Amino acid sequence: MLRGSRNGFNVNTIFNICDKVSKTIIILKVEDTGEILGGYNPLEWENNNDQWKETKDSFIFSLKTANMKNSILSTSNGSVHNYPNQLELSFGHALRLIGNLKTEKRCCCMKSGEYPRPIRSNEFISPNLYTPIIFS
Repeated sequence: MLRGSRNGFNVNTIFNICDKVSKTIIILKVEDTGEILGGYNPLEWENNNDQWKETKDSFIFSLKTANMKNSILSTSNGSVHNYPNQLELSFGHALRLIGNLKTEKRCCCMKSGEYPRPIRSNEFISPNLYTPIIFS
């Protein structure tokens, strides 16, 4: 298991450790709000291949720790992005992890056709923790 506090917050680290690994969950804790965000990808992440993959078996989520009733699960209409050369790992445009998650603050959640329910109203997030979990 990877942890940002131990392994660093660079997306490249996720790609290096999760290369050719399928069935992963990425979990993020948002720095300012304590929200838990994440996504499940049943497909392999590939460290050396920029590509758009399609699956209807992925999902993204937001756990609202202050009020669990407001938590959101959004299932996929079909895409996971895999852009290691651009240091981007994303679930459509709905949850994008870009560059160094801690210092660059370019991670974002956006309304997306691939995932019809947005998991967060504010676009940019700064995670203070991330953990990819591998179920293979």
